[in-house]
Amino acid sequence: MNSEEAKTCTFVRLSQKNEYFCNRLKLASFLALIFLRRKYFYQIFQSNKRKYAPAWIMDYAQFIYLKQKRNIFDFLRFLRYKLKVRSAKEIIEFNIPGEFCVVVNKGYKIFNFRKNSVFKIFRDDIGLDVIRDEIENLQKAARCNASPKLLSWNIDERGYEEEYLRGFNDFTRNALDTGNFLKKFRASVAPILEAIMFCDNPQQVEAKTHYNCRLSKLLQVMNDGIYDEGQKEKIKHFIDDIHCRQNLQNFFEQKIYLLYSHGDFCPANFVNTADGPKIIDWEGAQTRSALFDFYSYFFYRPVHQVYTFDNLSEEIMAGLNILSEQIYGISPEISENLSTHARLYRHIYYVERICMLLARQKQDTKLDISAIVLRFVEAYHRFEKHLESDHSPF
Repeated sequence: MNSEEAKTCTFVRLSQKNEYFCNRLKLASFLALIFLRRKYFYQIFQSNKRKYAPAWIMDYAQFIYLKQKRNIFDFLRFLRYKLKVRSAKEIIEFNIPGEFCVVVNKGYKIFNFRKNSVFKIFRDDIGLDVIRDEIENLQKAARCNASPKLLSWNIDERGYEEEYLRGFNDFTRNALDTGNFLKKFRASVAPILEAIMFCDNPQQVEAKTHYNCRLSKLLQVMNDGIYDEGQKEKIKHFIDDIHCRQNLQNFFEQKIYLLYSHGDFCPANFVNTADGPKIIDWEGAQTRSALFDFYSYFFYRPVHQVYTFDNLSEEIMAGLNILSEQIYGISPEISENLSTHARLYRHIYYVERICMLLARQKQDTKLDISAIVLRFVEAYHRFEKHLESDHSPF
């Protein structure tokens, strides 16, 4: 990072969104930025190119209208700001050049499209040990060749620079049908997931020890955080329910594997580039139970997309078979362990995921984490009820 050589760059926020624009941008550059920043047309065309029904055409037209309406209002706000008719809602300054800045977990990301890079600057309340851990995890992630390249970093200057991935994301609110979802998982998701899992050396631990450690951490985070009693009660009730009714104690003597994990492995973080699919937003990467990212990917559908639970257990079982086949060549022992103890891994994942989200609430100022946690808890609870009603042994 060469922030000493850069002039101070001022970013202005003109609306309620957590987006900031460089005040040096010319109007033509600003127009290009807001209309091309997410490649709206290409993205929606790619995800729906085989659909020609009138209903889709109407949805497409509405989608484009809403997105371009937002862009036009952004442009008018910026124009009024440049003409000194409107004042900024907030102004921030960095010694980092760029055109666009967004609020992210633990700080800000500054996009420099000319240099094809992204700078992350941490907030002053984030400790150097947290910054050091994130950079070390990004260095590990580079081994899987599925992440942006880490270009430079400076812990004392509280930031790092990574490659800006040029591409598009084909995520939509409507979930893919089971056949296409599993086809995509086998072709492009499972190979990336396998590469991430083995970014670091596998660790084998006793399930009971790891579960109790994560559960203690979860209870500590809940007690330290700003959560009302209703939220705490819902989370505690869910954990007690899966612990007692699912007879987890019968599985606790088993050994499980801890593998490297992205932390938010989901369709929204995939970018399709010229070099193939890549994953962004590695801030939560660390070692976790082996199927953490796997379950994160599958549970993203009922939590964030228009989706029913009817086929979820079928999809998870099929996906697990695909993943087990994928990693068998690297480690037959781990492959067999994942297949044998998938249920145990799922319940450990519940505790890890909730704990991770609650801990993130202290550092992430842009999201309503408590609402997201409750959505996840509701999805997990409904899934377990669905399995119970189907008398599934899974």
